[in-house]
Amino acid sequence: MSAFKAFSAPSNFTASKTTARPGDSITFTWGPSRVLVNGAIPEKYQFTVFADGEYIKIPNAGNIPLTETSFTFEFPEGVSNYAICYVSIVGNVANVDMEDVPGDQGVSGINSSENINIYVDYSPVDPEPPDPGPDPGPTPTPGGARLEQFQNSSAENIYPKTIVEGVFRQSDGKTLEELLEESGGSGGVESFNGRTGAVTPQSGDYTATQVGAVPAGDIQAVRVLTQTEYDALSSKNASTLYLIKE
Repeated sequence: MSAFKAFSAPSNFTASKTTARPGDSITFTWGPSRVLVNGAIPEKYQFTVFADGEYIKIPNAGNIPLTETSFTFEFPEGVSNYAICYVSIVGNVANVDMEDVPGDQGVSGINSSENINIYVDYSPVDPEPPDPGPDPGPTPTPGGARLEQFQNSSAENIYPKTIVEGVFRQSDGKTLEELLEESGGSGGVESFNGRTGAVTPQSGDYTATQVGAVPAGDIQAVRVLTQTEYDALSSKNASTLYLIKE
C-alpha cells in the first residue's frame, strides 16, 4: 500500500522548450503545492534531472524556496538522447495527526509533478556569416578616372567631405587648405577641355556649382565652430563659410 501524500503535487508543470543543445537555458514553472493533512510542514521544492540511467547534479536544484515556482538551468553536457525532469515538494511529516490519515497508510513528505522530457537537439547549426572584411571605401567612378584613398595618422581610411549649405566639415584635425589639397584626384583621362597628355587641373575647369561648392565671390567671412556652436546660431549668414571642427 502506497503512503498517503501529505502535500499535493506541484501542478501545471511546464518547460520553456522541450529540445535543447548543451548549454541552452531552460525555464520550468509550476503551480504551488497545498498541505493535505494537519501537522505537515512544507519546506522546499526540489528539481530533479535524470538521464542515461543516473541523476544529474544541477546547481541550486535541491533547495528551491517555497516562494519560488520556477527554476532555470542550463541543459547539461553528455546527455545522449533525452533528460527526464520533474519538481517535488519536500516537507516534514513528523507531527502529522495520524487520525487525519485515511486507513492504515503511512505518510509521505514528498510528492512530485509529472515528468517532462527534454530531448537533445541534433539539428544542424547555422554557420556564422562570413567576415565582410575591411571597408572597401568609395566605388571607383567609371570612365577611366579613379578615386584616391586617404588615411589618417592611425592608418584609418578617411573619405572626401562635401560642402553642404555652406558648411565644410573638417576631419582628422587638418586645415581647410590640407583637405582641399588631399581631395584633389589624379586621373588617367586622355584629354580634357582641349588639353591632352598629363592633364592637370586649371583655373576655370569647373564652376563652383558643378563641384557642389560655394562660389568664392559669395564668401565674405570664414568662421571655425564646433557642431554645438554651429547648431546654437540663431541665424546663418549665406556669405559666411562655416568650418565645423570634428
